[in-house]
This record gives sequence, C-alpha cells and structure tokens, in this order.
Amino acid sequence: MEILRIWSVFCEKLGGERKALLLLSVFASVCLIVIWLCHYHSHEVTARRLGKQGEAKVKKLLKNTKSSKKKILNDVILEFEYGNTTQIDHILINEYGVFVMETKNYKGVIYGTEGKSYWKQYLKNKSFTFYNPIKQNEGHIRHLKEMFGKKYPYYSVIVFVGSTVKKIDSDVVFSLNELEYYLDSFNRKVLSPKDIRTLYRAIRATQKHKRKLNRRHLRNMKRFQRK
Repeated sequence: MEILRIWSVFCEKLGGERKALLLLSVFASVCLIVIWLCHYHSHEVTARRLGKQGEAKVKKLLKNTKSSKKKILNDVILEFEYGNTTQIDHILINEYGVFVMETKNYKGVIYGTEGKSYWKQYLKNKSFTFYNPIKQNEGHIRHLKEMFGKKYPYYSVIVFVGSTVKKIDSDVVFSLNELEYYLDSFNRKVLSPKDIRTLYRAIRATQKHKRKLNRRHLRNMKRFQRK
C-alpha cells in the first residue's frame, strides 16, 4: 500500500502521527482561508468594475435630460467630522431641485424593503448581502444639508442597472429607463440659475483635493469592513 507507506514515512519525519495530523490541519486551514480570500477579492473587483459601468450609463442619461439649466457632479466625496467620508455617485442640480443618486449595477434579482438595513442579491445559486441603498442615500442627503444648507429641495434617487428589483415598495427606486421618465416628469421650477450655480460651485470647491479625499475614503471603507 503505497499511500500508507508514504504516510508512515511522513509521520516518522515529523516525529509522530500526532504532529503530522496537526501540520495537515494547519495546512488545510490556510488553504481554505486563501480560497475564501480569492473568492471575496474576485467578487469585490467584479462589483467595483460593474459599479463603474453602471455609473457611466447614468452619467450619459443625465446629460440628455430635458433640463437646459443643469449642473452634474459625479463621484463626489465629502469629508465631515472626525475625518469621516461619504461618496455620492451623482448629483444633478437643475431648476426642479437637487437629485442625489446612488447607482447599483447588480446582476440577478434584488429583494429588500425600505425599513430593512440590508438587502439581498440572488445570482444563480448564490446570494450576497448589501446595505440598504435608501438608507445609504439618506445619509448622503443629511451630510449635504449640513454642509450646504437645508433651503434646497433634495430628492433621493436609487438606480438599479442590469438587475430585476422585486419586493421593494418604494417611490425612490428606479431602473435606468424609469429614471429618465422620473426626471423629465418635474415641471415646477423651484431653483433659480443663481441657486444652481451657487450650490454647484460650493460642492465642486470641496473636490479640489479629490485624490487625497479618495485615498482617505478607501481607508475608511476598509476600516468599516473590518468591524
């Protein structure tokens, strides 16, 4: 029996069967950790790439909305108290208000409710959990109000690109096609051209050191994921 002979020699080299079993268990544990990390990293990289693709589609759509006096900011990173940061995918400022947008480019089927903190993405035979984007965007708007004033009408907009959204009873969750109709449905002008320029310049002024803010935001995200 070749396998038994090899095992016997292996145990003898390590000083006994107990030490050999211990070494094998450690090796197996390390292999499982490496496999899990590779899977997690692969999913994270894929999610980041899909996210950028989804944001590009929304950016293109925003340029074509009917508003003639509009300003668009993409990938806005805001820094607030204690060095904390938050990242906003898109901000559309036009005569009708300030539209704060969170874009999700997820495949598969999405389940969630406004009240639950976490939603589920089902993709083939796998499922992934992610933070409720409605609550996420409420935080974005809260920080905008604190930094730039509450006089502006803010609208929360969640855009899902490339996925089927189910069991989400909400007026702020849209597909890409629905987003265009929603933005074009506004007809009561509430912001003057001066209001639009003032807020746009104020937000843009916070992005002068974008590279530094981005590095800090990435560090904050990693720290949050470890908790």
